Amino acid sequence: MEESSSSFIMASTSASQMQILCCLCATPIEPNAANMCLACLRGQVDITDGIPRQSNLQHCKSCNRYFQPPAQWLPCELESRELLAICLRKVKATLSAVRLVDASFLWTEPHSK
Repeated sequence: MEESSSSFIMASTSASQMQILCCLCATPIEPNAANMCLACLRGQVDITDGIPRQSNLQHCKSCNRYFQPPAQWLPCELESRELLAICLRKVKATLSAVRLVDASFLWTEPHSK
């Protein structure tokens, strides 16, 4: 009886340190729900799925103001916090399933719009 109880303890301690191979690249990892390493998981899963990547904003070229519904025109410089707030309000309805942590503009070439 003593031998079986001691072997059970050894099996349970080795199970907590068990590693499996990633299903895509065969890197040893700790077991997780996807059975993938972090690098493969980042390459396979798109967490931005369902979030629109483009939207239309109304802009007055003469006074450099942007339309904020329902009936307000706000003066905003390019890449300003105010303009980012207007953009985020447009996609806020689609962000109900995710939590927004950080938002910023991506720099593009000066001549692109």
